[in-house]
Amino acid sequence: MTRAPIAPEKPAGKPAKKQLPTVNRFLAYVKPYRSELPIAIGAVVIGASTQAIGPFLIGWSIDNLISPGNLSGLMWMIAGLACIYIVGTFAIRAQIFRVGAIVQKVLAQLRQDIFTKLQSLSIGYFDKSEAGDLMSRLLNDVSVINNAFGQRFLRFWATP
Repeated sequence: MTRAPIAPEKPAGKPAKKQLPTVNRFLAYVKPYRSELPIAIGAVVIGASTQAIGPFLIGWSIDNLISPGNLSGLMWMIAGLACIYIVGTFAIRAQIFRVGAIVQKVLAQLRQDIFTKLQSLSIGYFDKSEAGDLMSRLLNDVSVINNAFGQRFLRFWATP
């Protein structure tokens, strides 16, 4: 049984030089929404903070409130934890909504630019290329971008 050779992995450092123009072109689509990014990043920080502080406060409560039998302090801690988790829930929902809205707007503009480009091509171009191949490539490319920057990006940002 022969094994296929394994391709050498690229270092995780900088992207390849030929990928930089592509990344820059994509960032040009995100540029109009740079005023919305601080809201999304702020929601990420608040959501992550509330998710991190909850277990710490629970451990502290066990050591300093439950063990000594301080029930009134424990009730205050439960109320505080409820508030922290409510704020965290709203922050996580805000980040999902904000990032999702930005990604969908970027994809809509990308689709519009593709449509405009197709409209500007000469009839001779369509004589040489099959319509099914063009549509398949375009739909696949936009779908790949949607998966890469949409769902994965949201999953990354939404995971506490």
